[in-house]
Amino acid sequence: MEQNISGQSGPGQGSVFGSIWRGAKSTAAAPLSTLQIEQIRQNALLIRDLARKLRRRTISDPHVPRTEDGQLDLLGTGFDLGLSPRALQARISSRRRQTARLAYASLMLGCVLVILWIYHALASRSGGPRIIGALQFVPFCAIFFLVAFKNAHVNWQLRTGQLGSAIDYLRSPEPFWPH
Repeated sequence: MEQNISGQSGPGQGSVFGSIWRGAKSTAAAPLSTLQIEQIRQNALLIRDLARKLRRRTISDPHVPRTEDGQLDLLGTGFDLGLSPRALQARISSRRRQTARLAYASLMLGCVLVILWIYHALASRSGGPRIIGALQFVPFCAIFFLVAFKNAHVNWQLRTGQLGSAIDYLRSPEPFWPH
C-alpha cells in the first residue's frame, strides 16, 4: 500500500482500493446531486394548493349563467358566447348526440374488454402469472366504463339543463341511458 502525505498507509490516490472507493462514492453521490429537492418541494406545494382549490370548488360555476331555479340560462349563455339561442340549441343538440355516441362506444369497448379479460383468465395456466395478468387488465376495463359514465353524465346535464353532480345524475328520475 502507498503511504499518504501524513505517512500513514491507507487508500491513497494511487492505490487500486482508493480508486474503487472514490468511484463508488461519486457513483452513489451522482443521483443525489441530480435530485432537485427544491423543485420537488415546489411541485408538492403546487399539488397541495390545487387539491385545496378542488375541495373548495362548489357545484355552481360562476362562469355558467343560471336561472333562479338552477337551470342553465340559454339566453345568457348564448349572449356570453355571441350565439343566438337557436345556434346555441343546435350546438347543445350536437353535443348531446356526440356524448351519447361516446358513452355507448366506451360502454361497448368496456364490455368487450371484460369478455377478453374473462377469456384470458380462463384460458391461461393457473398460478401467480395468471393472477398478475388478470389484475393488470382490470384498470383498462375500468377506464372505458368510467369514460362511458362521464359522457352519460354530461349527456344528462345537457338533456336536463342543470349542472348536477354524478350523485344527482344517479338519483334523477330521468332515464339513465343517454339519448
